[in-house]
Amino acid sequence: ISDGPIQSGEIKGGGTWRPQNSDGKFGGMHPVSYGLIRSRNTMSVRVGNYAGLQQVKDVTRMAGFTTPMPANPSSFLGSWEASPWELTSAYTIFPNGGERFRPYLISEIRDRDKNVLYSTLPLSYPAAKGGSAWSVSRILNEVATRGTASAVTRLGFDKPCGGKTGTTNDFKDAWFAGFTSNLTCTVWVGFDTPKKTIHGGY
Repeated sequence: ISDGPIQSGEIKGGGTWRPQNSDGKFGGMHPVSYGLIRSRNTMSVRVGNYAGLQQVKDVTRMAGFTTPMPANPSSFLGSWEASPWELTSAYTIFPNGGERFRPYLISEIRDRDKNVLYSTLPLSYPAAKGGSAWSVSRILNEVATRGTASAVTRLGFDKPCGGKTGTTNDFKDAWFAGFTSNLTCTVWVGFDTPKKTIHGGY
């Protein structure tokens, strides 16, 4: 996929929209994985454009996003409102071969005699093809070892993991969603009333 500048009209439904990369630089042709590992906006938008807006929207719904993805190509970069709860739930498909696990707050309630009054099982359903989820999981592992989230390993976490960073325009929000074989977690940094957190706050 090309990491070159996006041309006006190149992206279906994008009109004159021409997203940039965060470093303001462009490159040549690279494997698709490079675009995700290095957070290359131009490449991600081109992959979304190739897949098609409706197909990407269908994947977000199957992955558990209850906030509908707008039918706008900027959504390829995650530009719509979603909660950490939704994002964390969606990320369970990567370490679980495409299975999405239903999130819940209470797993079990017992009385003082330890009788179970309520319990719920971890319910799941196939949200993505197993091979596709595995491929993305492997790429997200590279994000955490040599990509934009490599601070994870530099700071001493040496277990197998994967994840993805995200930053909104003007540094109003910073995100990290990641997983190990038994834990999925999302961290959001920002203010209740949106404003810049810190210059360069990736």
